[in-house]
Amino acid sequence: MKYLILILFSCLLISNAFAEQKWNPYINKWETVSADAELKWNPYTTEYEYAAPDAKTKYNPYNNEYEYAAPEAKLRWDPYSNEYEYAAPEAKQEWDPYNNKWEYVN
Repeated sequence: MKYLILILFSCLLISNAFAEQKWNPYINKWETVSADAELKWNPYTTEYEYAAPDAKTKYNPYNNEYEYAAPEAKLRWDPYSNEYEYAAPEAKQEWDPYNNKWEYVN
């Protein structure tokens, strides 16, 4: 039992090391983002959004918008929001308890 608790606690720590909640003061919301994400101005949407330090704006033809995405990011179908969005190939869906929705997180 002691080892099981230790293993579960270790898994919890590892899973939280890849994503965290950050406050976006420009839209007054919490966002689930990678630990190294920083706020960037998107001139196409005229909003600040969290993105990876090396992210560039990419056109998403499915929603007719420009989004910040890492260079290796590909368009992926999000079954929870019923739309395509840019995400890293290894990104996983995580529940964002502050915005009550699923999001891709690296």
